[in-house]
Amino acid sequence: MPEASKRGRQSSSSDDSPAAKKTAPSSTSSEPERTVQPPVIPAKVFRLKHVFEEISTLRDDEDYDSHDWEDYFGLDWRIVVTITDDNLSAYVEEKSEEMCIEGVLKFDLIGRNADSTEKKLSDKIINEITTLDEYKEVIGGDIDSFDHELAKKLLKKGAEILLV
Repeated sequence: MPEASKRGRQSSSSDDSPAAKKTAPSSTSSEPERTVQPPVIPAKVFRLKHVFEEISTLRDDEDYDSHDWEDYFGLDWRIVVTITDDNLSAYVEEKSEEMCIEGVLKFDLIGRNADSTEKKLSDKIINEITTLDEYKEVIGGDIDSFDHELAKKLLKKGAEILLV
């Protein structure tokens, strides 16, 4: 069972995790120490899929969405793409306006020119990095999922930033 699933199923009375324990101050030295375990919030993962065909024919500055909303965890989601000045933007839209949700997104390019387009895109992103904060933003939290070629380029770019 994945580690996140195990954590998500812990009961609130479980106190065997030292990292999760929090000792409450006791009012007198004769009272036993109480432990309070914060609630465990399991990771929520889902996959949205949609194929946008003939991207090159889309008009500038218009949003194109995947039409159907998909329900995950009681919220409706869809994918939206837009082209502005020959730049393609893709994002996930959540229907509710009552909250802000952050997440990690991964997009796969599919098509005749997908490999060369993805290479050009990663080269452009890397060339535009000028600060350590921008570098950290590109790396994100899941370095294990990085493509090895991209990791090499980012390592080189990081060294350039640090040596300047």
